[in-house]
Amino acid sequence: MSSIFYRKKPIIGLDISRTSIKVMSIDRNRMLVHGYGSINLDSQKSDGNSTDNTEYLAQNIKTLLKKNVVGQINSNRVALGIPTNRTFSRTFSLPVKEESNIRSAVNLEAEQYIPAPLDSLYLDYRIINRTKDELSVLMCAAPKKMIDSMLDATKQCGLEVAIIEPNISAIARLLKRTEEGMLPTVIVDIGTSTTDIAILDSDIRVTGGLNVGGYSLTLNLAKKMNVPIETAHQFKVLNGLNPGPRQARIAGALQPSLEK
Repeated sequence: MSSIFYRKKPIIGLDISRTSIKVMSIDRNRMLVHGYGSINLDSQKSDGNSTDNTEYLAQNIKTLLKKNVVGQINSNRVALGIPTNRTFSRTFSLPVKEESNIRSAVNLEAEQYIPAPLDSLYLDYRIINRTKDELSVLMCAAPKKMIDSMLDATKQCGLEVAIIEPNISAIARLLKRTEEGMLPTVIVDIGTSTTDIAILDSDIRVTGGLNVGGYSLTLNLAKKMNVPIETAHQFKVLNGLNPGPRQARIAGALQPSLEK
C-alpha cells in the first residue's frame, strides 16, 4: 500500500534559470493553484558548477520557500525545470527492427550532433511516435555538472526530485492543450538573458537557444537612443515595435539582436 500512496504524493514545479528560481504547487484534478513564488538570482553566481554555486542555489531555494511563497507549497516532491539553452534535444527516426539497439542509436546521434563528450552528459530518450516500420525518438542531453549541482542544492533543501526536463517542455504541454495545439508551432521564449526556441509538432522535435534576452534588448535601446536603462525599459514595454513616432529608432536599435 505504501507505494500507491507514494505515487499519489503531489509534485510541485521548481524552475531554475540563470536569473531566477520559480516554484508552483497546483491541484491537477481541479486545476487550482495552491501556492507560487519566485526569487531573483545573480547570473554570475548561478551559472557555474562549483561547490559555491551549489550553496548559492540551495540558499536561495530555502529563502524562496520560507519567505517568497504566496499560498502553500504542499509537497517536497519536485518536477525540476532546467535551462533549455543548456540542454540538447532533437528527434530522429529508427527502423522498428532496430528497436533493441535504440540506446546505441541514441548515443550515436548524440555523438554526431552534440558538441560535448558523452561521458560529460546525462542522456535520455523516449519514443514519441511509432508506425509499422519506423520509430520517432526524442533524445535529450544535459551536462552532468549542472544537473549534479542542482540535485545537490535541492537535496540540501529537503526536496526530492522526481522528474527533470528542459523548462520549454512545460510551455509545449500548455500549447498542446489549446484549441490549435496540434498544429506545427515554433516556440520562442524570450527570457531575461536568453531566448529559447523549439519546434513543436505533436511533441518537441528540436530545441535551441541564444544568449540574447529581454535585458539585452533594453541595453541596446539605452545605448543606441542614449537614454537611461529605466527609460529604455519603458520604451521596450510600452512601445515595442508598434507603429508610432519612436518606431524607427526603436527598430534600428533592436535590429542587431533581433537578427540573431
